[in-house]
Amino acid sequence: MSNCGDCKSKILREDRMKLKCVGCHKFFHGACARVTSEEIKVISDRKTPWKCLDCDERRLSFSVGGAGNGGIDLGSDSPLAESRTSLAAAVADVKKELDANLRTIKESAERLSKAIGTLDKLAKNCEQNSARIGEVDVRVCETERSLLLDTIEIHGVPERVKPRDAVGGSVLAAKILQSATGVELNGDVIDDCYIVKKKNRQQESGSTTYGNNIWIVKFTGRKIRQMILCASREATKAGNGLVCVSEIQGVHDFPVKICERISSNTRTLYSMARKYAQENGWKFVWIRDGRVLVKKSEEESRVYRLSSSKDLSKLP
Repeated sequence: MSNCGDCKSKILREDRMKLKCVGCHKFFHGACARVTSEEIKVISDRKTPWKCLDCDERRLSFSVGGAGNGGIDLGSDSPLAESRTSLAAAVADVKKELDANLRTIKESAERLSKAIGTLDKLAKNCEQNSARIGEVDVRVCETERSLLLDTIEIHGVPERVKPRDAVGGSVLAAKILQSATGVELNGDVIDDCYIVKKKNRQQESGSTTYGNNIWIVKFTGRKIRQMILCASREATKAGNGLVCVSEIQGVHDFPVKICERISSNTRTLYSMARKYAQENGWKFVWIRDGRVLVKKSEEESRVYRLSSSKDLSKLP
Protein backbone atom coordinates (compact mmCIF):
# COMPACT_ATOMS: atom_id res chain seq x y z
CA MET A 1 0.00 0.00 0.00
CA SER A 2 1.29 3.48 -0.97
CA ASN A 3 0.10 7.03 -1.24
CA CYS A 4 -1.09 8.81 -4.41
CA GLY A 5 1.54 11.14 -5.80
CA ASP A 6 -1.15 13.75 -6.49
CA CYS A 7 -3.77 13.68 -3.73
CA LYS A 8 -1.52 11.89 -1.15
CA SER A 9 -4.36 9.56 -0.12
CA LYS A 10 -3.94 5.81 0.30
CA ILE A 11 -3.86 3.51 -2.76
CA LEU A 12 -4.76 -0.09 -2.00
CA ARG A 13 -2.74 -2.92 -3.51
CA GLU A 14 -5.84 -4.46 -5.13
CA ASP A 15 -6.95 -1.13 -6.67
CA ARG A 16 -7.06 -1.58 -10.45
CA MET A 17 -7.52 2.13 -11.14
CA LYS A 18 -3.90 3.06 -10.45
CA LEU A 19 -0.81 3.85 -12.46
CA LYS A 20 2.92 3.86 -11.70
CA CYS A 21 5.16 6.52 -13.20
CA VAL A 22 8.36 5.16 -14.78
CA GLY A 23 10.01 8.50 -14.07
CA CYS A 24 9.41 9.16 -10.36
CA HIS A 25 8.17 5.62 -9.50
CA LYS A 26 5.14 7.03 -7.70
CA PHE A 27 1.66 5.54 -7.80
CA PHE A 28 -1.30 7.68 -8.88
CA HIS A 29 -5.05 7.31 -8.89
CA GLY A 30 -6.33 7.16 -12.46
CA ALA A 31 -8.70 10.05 -11.74
CA CYS A 32 -5.85 12.15 -10.28
CA ALA A 33 -3.69 11.44 -13.36
CA ARG A 34 -6.61 12.30 -15.72
CA VAL A 35 -6.49 8.80 -17.22
CA THR A 36 -9.65 6.82 -17.99
CA SER A 37 -10.28 3.20 -17.07
CA GLU A 38 -10.02 2.19 -20.75
CA GLU A 39 -6.62 3.85 -21.03
CA ILE A 40 -5.41 2.20 -17.84
CA LYS A 41 -6.50 -1.21 -19.22
CA VAL A 42 -4.61 -0.64 -22.47
CA ILE A 43 -1.48 0.50 -20.58
CA SER A 44 -1.69 -2.48 -18.23
CA ASP A 45 -2.35 -5.06 -20.96
CA ARG A 46 0.48 -3.79 -23.18
CA LYS A 47 2.77 -3.01 -20.25
CA THR A 48 3.45 0.38 -21.77
CA PRO A 49 5.66 2.80 -19.82
CA TRP A 50 3.70 5.73 -18.37
CA LYS A 51 4.90 9.08 -17.02
CA CYS A 52 3.03 11.43 -14.70
CA LEU A 53 2.43 15.06 -15.62
CA ASP A 54 5.41 16.27 -13.65
CA CYS A 55 7.77 13.85 -15.36
CA ASP A 56 6.35 14.38 -18.83
CA GLU A 57 6.52 18.09 -19.66
CA ARG A 58 4.33 17.48 -22.69
CA ARG A 59 1.49 16.67 -20.23
CA LEU A 60 0.50 13.56 -22.13
CA SER A 61 -1.27 11.10 -19.90
CA PHE A 62 -2.10 9.09 -22.97
CA SER A 63 -0.84 9.59 -26.51
CA VAL A 64 -1.30 7.66 -29.66
CA GLY A 65 2.12 7.28 -31.39
CA GLY A 66 5.14 5.10 -31.58
CA ALA A 67 6.36 3.28 -28.46
CA GLY A 68 9.85 4.50 -29.09
CA ASN A 69 9.02 8.09 -28.07
CA GLY A 70 7.28 7.17 -24.81
CA GLY A 71 3.73 7.00 -26.24
CA ILE A 72 1.28 4.17 -26.66
CA ASP A 73 1.05 2.56 -30.09
CA LEU A 74 -2.60 1.46 -30.21
CA GLY A 75 -2.76 0.36 -33.81
CA SER A 76 -5.33 1.32 -36.41
CA ASP A 77 -7.81 -1.35 -35.33
CA SER A 78 -7.99 -0.41 -31.63
CA PRO A 79 -11.32 0.85 -30.14
CA LEU A 80 -9.81 4.25 -29.34
CA ALA A 81 -8.49 4.69 -32.88
CA GLU A 82 -11.90 3.80 -34.27
CA SER A 83 -13.57 6.27 -31.87
CA ARG A 84 -11.14 8.99 -32.90
CA THR A 85 -11.81 8.34 -36.58
CA SER A 86 -15.58 8.35 -36.01
CA LEU A 87 -15.33 11.55 -34.00
CA ALA A 88 -13.27 13.23 -36.72
CA ALA A 89 -15.83 12.18 -39.33
CA ALA A 90 -18.68 13.46 -37.17
CA VAL A 91 -16.91 16.79 -36.67
CA ALA A 92 -16.38 17.09 -40.41
CA ASP A 93 -20.07 16.39 -41.07
CA VAL A 94 -21.12 18.97 -38.49
CA LYS A 95 -18.74 21.54 -40.00
CA LYS A 96 -20.09 20.80 -43.47
CA GLU A 97 -23.67 21.22 -42.23
CA LEU A 98 -22.78 24.44 -40.41
CA ASP A 99 -21.13 25.82 -43.55
CA ALA A 100 -24.26 24.98 -45.56
CA ASN A 101 -26.49 26.60 -42.95
CA LEU A 102 -24.26 29.68 -42.89
CA ARG A 103 -24.54 30.02 -46.67
CA THR A 104 -28.32 29.66 -46.42
CA ILE A 105 -28.45 32.32 -43.69
CA LYS A 106 -26.33 34.71 -45.79
CA GLU A 107 -28.54 34.18 -48.84
CA SER A 108 -31.68 34.69 -46.73
CA ALA A 109 -30.19 37.85 -45.21
CA GLU A 110 -29.46 39.22 -48.69
CA ARG A 111 -33.01 38.47 -49.84
CA LEU A 112 -34.41 40.01 -46.68
CA SER A 113 -32.28 43.13 -47.16
CA LYS A 114 -33.59 43.50 -50.72
CA ALA A 115 -37.16 42.97 -49.53
CA ILE A 116 -36.73 45.62 -46.82
CA GLY A 117 -35.37 48.03 -49.42
CA THR A 118 -38.36 47.36 -51.65
CA LEU A 119 -40.76 47.88 -48.74
CA ASP A 120 -39.05 51.17 -47.84
CA LYS A 121 -39.52 52.37 -51.42
CA LEU A 122 -43.15 51.28 -51.41
CA ALA A 123 -43.75 53.02 -48.07
CA LYS A 124 -42.19 56.22 -49.40
CA ASN A 125 -44.29 56.02 -52.56
CA CYS A 126 -47.38 55.37 -50.44
CA GLU A 127 -46.68 58.46 -48.34
CA GLN A 128 -46.16 60.57 -51.44
CA ASN A 129 -49.34 59.22 -53.06
CA SER A 130 -51.27 59.78 -49.84
CA ALA A 131 -50.08 63.39 -49.75
CA ARG A 132 -51.08 63.86 -53.40
CA ILE A 133 -54.50 62.30 -52.76
CA GLY A 134 -54.98 64.62 -49.80
CA GLU A 135 -54.14 67.63 -51.97
CA VAL A 136 -56.56 66.44 -54.65
CA ASP A 137 -59.30 65.91 -52.03
CA VAL A 138 -58.81 69.45 -50.77
CA ARG A 139 -59.04 70.84 -54.30
CA VAL A 140 -62.16 68.79 -55.02
CA CYS A 141 -63.80 69.98 -51.80
CA GLU A 142 -62.88 73.56 -52.60
CA THR A 143 -64.36 73.21 -56.10
CA GLU A 144 -67.57 71.75 -54.70
CA ARG A 145 -67.72 74.56 -52.16
CA SER A 146 -67.31 77.20 -54.86
CA LEU A 147 -70.06 75.66 -56.96
CA LEU A 148 -72.49 75.91 -54.04
CA LEU A 149 -71.75 79.48 -52.98
CA ASP A 150 -74.88 80.71 -54.76
CA THR A 151 -77.21 78.00 -53.41
CA ILE A 152 -79.31 77.63 -50.26
CA GLU A 153 -81.73 75.10 -48.75
CA ILE A 154 -85.23 75.81 -47.46
CA HIS A 155 -86.53 73.33 -44.88
CA GLY A 156 -90.07 73.14 -43.53
CA VAL A 157 -92.16 73.90 -46.60
CA PRO A 158 -95.30 71.73 -46.38
CA GLU A 159 -95.41 68.87 -48.85
CA ARG A 160 -98.68 70.03 -50.39
CA VAL A 161 -96.93 73.17 -51.63
CA LYS A 162 -95.84 71.99 -55.07
CA PRO A 163 -94.76 74.04 -58.08
CA ARG A 164 -96.31 73.14 -61.41
CA ASP A 165 -93.00 73.55 -63.28
CA ALA A 166 -89.45 74.91 -62.87
CA VAL A 167 -90.53 78.50 -63.40
CA GLY A 168 -93.33 78.08 -60.92
CA GLY A 169 -90.84 76.67 -58.41
CA SER A 170 -88.65 79.76 -58.68
CA VAL A 171 -91.63 82.04 -58.21
CA LEU A 172 -92.88 80.12 -55.17
CA ALA A 173 -89.36 80.03 -53.65
CA ALA A 174 -89.07 83.80 -54.08
CA LYS A 175 -92.43 84.32 -52.31
CA ILE A 176 -91.46 82.02 -49.41
CA LEU A 177 -88.06 83.64 -48.94
CA GLN A 178 -89.38 87.19 -49.16
CA SER A 179 -92.19 86.45 -46.70
CA ALA A 180 -89.89 84.73 -44.20
CA THR A 181 -86.87 87.08 -44.35
CA GLY A 182 -88.30 90.39 -45.53
CA VAL A 183 -85.72 90.58 -48.34
CA GLU A 184 -87.36 91.80 -51.53
CA LEU A 185 -86.96 89.29 -54.33
CA ASN A 186 -88.25 88.74 -57.82
CA GLY A 187 -88.18 85.76 -60.10
CA ASP A 188 -85.12 87.00 -61.97
CA VAL A 189 -82.73 86.52 -59.01
CA ILE A 190 -83.40 82.78 -58.83
CA ASP A 191 -81.65 80.74 -61.50
CA ASP A 192 -83.06 77.34 -60.56
CA CYS A 193 -85.22 75.63 -57.94
CA TYR A 194 -85.84 71.93 -57.35
CA ILE A 195 -87.20 69.81 -54.53
CA VAL A 196 -85.73 66.72 -52.87
CA LYS A 197 -87.32 64.47 -50.28
CA LYS A 198 -85.97 64.61 -46.74
CA LYS A 199 -85.58 61.43 -44.68
CA ASN A 200 -87.13 61.97 -41.26
CA ARG A 201 -86.71 58.69 -39.43
CA GLN A 202 -86.38 54.94 -39.85
CA GLN A 203 -89.40 52.97 -38.76
CA GLU A 204 -89.06 49.71 -36.84
CA SER A 205 -90.35 47.78 -39.84
CA GLY A 206 -87.44 49.12 -41.88
CA SER A 207 -89.49 51.30 -44.26
CA THR A 208 -88.50 54.98 -44.57
CA THR A 209 -90.94 57.84 -44.12
CA TYR A 210 -90.42 61.35 -45.45
CA GLY A 211 -91.16 64.64 -43.79
CA ASN A 212 -91.23 68.07 -45.37
CA ASN A 213 -89.36 68.38 -48.63
CA ILE A 214 -86.13 70.32 -49.02
CA TRP A 215 -86.21 73.15 -51.52
CA ILE A 216 -82.87 73.75 -53.25
CA VAL A 217 -82.65 77.33 -54.52
CA LYS A 218 -79.82 78.51 -56.79
CA PHE A 219 -79.46 82.28 -57.20
CA THR A 220 -78.05 84.17 -60.15
CA GLY A 221 -75.54 85.86 -57.83
CA ARG A 222 -74.03 85.50 -54.39
CA LYS A 223 -75.13 88.88 -53.05
CA ILE A 224 -78.81 87.92 -52.74
CA ARG A 225 -77.80 84.62 -51.16
CA GLN A 226 -75.75 86.47 -48.54
CA MET A 227 -78.67 88.78 -47.74
CA ILE A 228 -81.01 85.80 -47.25
CA LEU A 229 -78.52 83.96 -45.02
CA CYS A 230 -77.82 87.10 -42.94
CA ALA A 231 -81.54 87.57 -42.33
CA SER A 232 -81.80 83.92 -41.30
CA ARG A 233 -78.87 84.24 -38.85
CA GLU A 234 -80.31 87.41 -37.32
CA ALA A 235 -83.65 85.69 -36.75
CA THR A 236 -81.86 82.71 -35.17
CA LYS A 237 -79.88 84.96 -32.84
CA ALA A 238 -83.06 86.78 -31.81
CA GLY A 239 -84.64 83.44 -31.04
CA ASN A 240 -87.64 84.11 -33.25
CA GLY A 241 -87.00 81.83 -36.18
CA LEU A 242 -88.39 82.36 -39.66
CA VAL A 243 -92.06 82.06 -40.54
CA CYS A 244 -93.64 82.31 -43.95
CA VAL A 245 -96.71 84.45 -43.25
CA SER A 246 -97.89 84.73 -46.85
CA GLU A 247 -100.45 82.30 -48.13
CA ILE A 248 -98.82 79.83 -50.51
CA GLN A 249 -101.25 77.50 -52.25
CA GLY A 250 -103.67 77.74 -49.34
CA VAL A 251 -100.98 77.34 -46.64
CA HIS A 252 -99.62 80.17 -44.49
CA ASP A 253 -97.83 80.85 -41.21
CA PHE A 254 -95.52 77.83 -41.48
CA PRO A 255 -92.00 77.96 -39.97
CA VAL A 256 -89.05 77.50 -42.29
CA LYS A 257 -85.34 77.05 -41.84
CA ILE A 258 -82.88 78.51 -44.33
CA CYS A 259 -79.30 77.28 -44.47
CA GLU A 260 -76.36 76.96 -46.80
CA ARG A 261 -76.27 74.19 -49.36
CA ILE A 262 -73.13 72.19 -48.60
CA SER A 263 -71.42 69.21 -50.20
CA SER A 264 -71.43 65.71 -48.73
CA ASN A 265 -67.72 66.07 -47.90
CA THR A 266 -68.37 69.28 -45.98
CA ARG A 267 -71.30 67.66 -44.18
CA THR A 268 -69.09 64.73 -43.13
CA LEU A 269 -66.33 67.06 -41.97
CA TYR A 270 -68.88 69.10 -40.01
CA SER A 271 -70.11 65.95 -38.21
CA MET A 272 -66.52 64.98 -37.36
CA ALA A 273 -65.82 68.48 -36.08
CA ARG A 274 -68.92 68.42 -33.85
CA LYS A 275 -67.85 65.07 -32.40
CA TYR A 276 -64.33 66.39 -31.81
CA ALA A 277 -65.73 69.50 -30.11
CA GLN A 278 -67.90 67.43 -27.77
CA GLU A 279 -65.02 65.15 -26.80
CA ASN A 280 -62.43 67.92 -26.35
CA GLY A 281 -64.44 70.79 -24.88
CA TRP A 282 -64.64 73.06 -27.93
CA LYS A 283 -67.76 75.20 -27.74
CA PHE A 284 -68.44 76.50 -31.26
CA VAL A 285 -68.68 74.65 -34.58
CA TRP A 286 -70.40 76.24 -37.57
CA ILE A 287 -70.38 76.53 -41.35
CA ARG A 288 -69.83 79.75 -43.24
CA ASP A 289 -69.63 79.91 -47.03
CA GLY A 290 -69.17 76.15 -47.23
CA ARG A 291 -66.26 76.08 -44.79
CA VAL A 292 -66.26 74.36 -41.40
CA LEU A 293 -65.11 76.70 -38.62
CA VAL A 294 -64.37 75.95 -34.96
CA LYS A 295 -63.69 78.09 -31.91
CA LYS A 296 -62.75 76.81 -28.49
CA SER A 297 -64.57 79.32 -26.28
CA GLU A 298 -66.08 82.78 -26.15
CA GLU A 299 -62.85 84.12 -24.64
CA GLU A 300 -60.79 82.61 -27.43
CA SER A 301 -60.42 85.02 -30.34
CA ARG A 302 -58.90 82.69 -32.87
CA VAL A 303 -61.17 80.83 -35.29
CA TYR A 304 -59.80 77.70 -36.99
CA ARG A 305 -60.84 76.75 -40.50
CA LEU A 306 -60.96 73.04 -41.36
CA SER A 307 -60.24 71.89 -44.89
CA SER A 308 -60.01 68.16 -44.18
CA SER A 309 -60.17 65.66 -41.33
CA LYS A 310 -56.37 65.93 -40.95
CA ASP A 311 -56.82 69.48 -39.72
CA LEU A 312 -58.58 68.13 -36.61
CA SER A 313 -55.33 66.54 -35.43
CA LYS A 314 -53.57 69.91 -35.79
CA LEU A 315 -55.92 71.73 -33.41
CA PRO A 316 -54.22 72.81 -30.15
